[in-house]
Amino acid sequence: MGYYSGYKSQVGFGFEPVPGQKPITLNPCRFDVKLPIGLKIERNMIEREIVRGSGSSMKKLLGLIKVSGGLNAELYTKQTLYWYRLLMGGLPTTTAPTDVLLLAATNITPTMSVSTQPTVASKIKMVVNGATGWGTITVTGTDGMGLSISETITFTTNEAQITTKYFLNIKITTTGFTGGTLTIYGNKNTYSHVFTLAQEVPTITVENSKGGMPWTYWGLGMKSMEIKIPQVEGVAEVSADFIGQNGEPKNIDGGTTPTVLNEFVDTPFMNWNMQFRIDDVIVGIHSCTLSIDRNIRDNTAEIKDGCQEALPRHVMDNQRKISGSFNVQFADATYYNKFINGTSAKITIYGTNQEASGPFESIKFDLPEIVFEGTDPDVGDMGEIWIDVPFTAFSSLGVDDELVITAVSTQSNCN
Repeated sequence: MGYYSGYKSQVGFGFEPVPGQKPITLNPCRFDVKLPIGLKIERNMIEREIVRGSGSSMKKLLGLIKVSGGLNAELYTKQTLYWYRLLMGGLPTTTAPTDVLLLAATNITPTMSVSTQPTVASKIKMVVNGATGWGTITVTGTDGMGLSISETITFTTNEAQITTKYFLNIKITTTGFTGGTLTIYGNKNTYSHVFTLAQEVPTITVENSKGGMPWTYWGLGMKSMEIKIPQVEGVAEVSADFIGQNGEPKNIDGGTTPTVLNEFVDTPFMNWNMQFRIDDVIVGIHSCTLSIDRNIRDNTAEIKDGCQEALPRHVMDNQRKISGSFNVQFADATYYNKFINGTSAKITIYGTNQEASGPFESIKFDLPEIVFEGTDPDVGDMGEIWIDVPFTAFSSLGVDDELVITAVSTQSNCN
């Protein structure tokens, strides 16, 4: 027999229409996760009183069957949408992409200027009408990261065509056209997902391939999540802890990956593309950690098929806690005075994983009211002073607003 290799590990998700019940099929997506994969099944036997005169324990009962553990991964946009839904307790408010008029129908000339530039990196849609001779339209400009890009499209009739690259600033040149008008739109081609905190605990079924040995876990609810933005150079990371109901191995047919899952192409967030704001003012930080604990317990059970099965408790036993810490250079007294006075502040963590000429995708974490904690900075030498600043988030304008997550992605939904 062959040995299973850790490098083939992967995880696939599928939301459960009925909490604690496996869906018929999983969504066709795959999440690459970091090792070790911590999901595990725990089976406990209950020892009863030994029958007198017998040298062996008898009549043991199968106790609670639990699934627990954690998964670690790099921070992405599209992949992590599923995690945010689990963490925040429900579906987000989603806004679909729309065409934005950049230039109303205008007679075609060799050089044309748009009336409005795109607000985010967008595909450029061009509509030619009324021409009797056709040619090419060249779009030049920059993408969302400020890199110079261009694309030329050939027209052979009066029609609409769209670029494959994403432009933030554009200039238009044309060749070969006789008569006709040109209308230009910008289509950001991305969806905006706004997650707010809720009381529900959605559950998922996970197909976990540990080196090609597939296991299925169901009834998984997320207990907590931690987001880490590393020092200076690195990739932002996310880790999550789960509780669940049960699990079982799938048939092993010699394949190395679950057949229903396809790789979910995505780009990770690099630390230098992240931005940190205190009261809407950009602050340079060395590193940052954000932790969300939903305080969900796992000690409930029900009788099913003659045994007890552990279930995630679908209420929070305690108030959730959202906290974190950032490491910042001690350069001015703005937030230090807030620390001394105990006054609240607003924190925003923002990042984009946009590739050159690629779609604009971003994640933003808004904490509208935090209070700084911790102690005065230690001064150990004559160098720069850096301070770790812990904080805790609270409700600001009403219930369930300690944290708002806004994700902009080409992914249309989180189902």
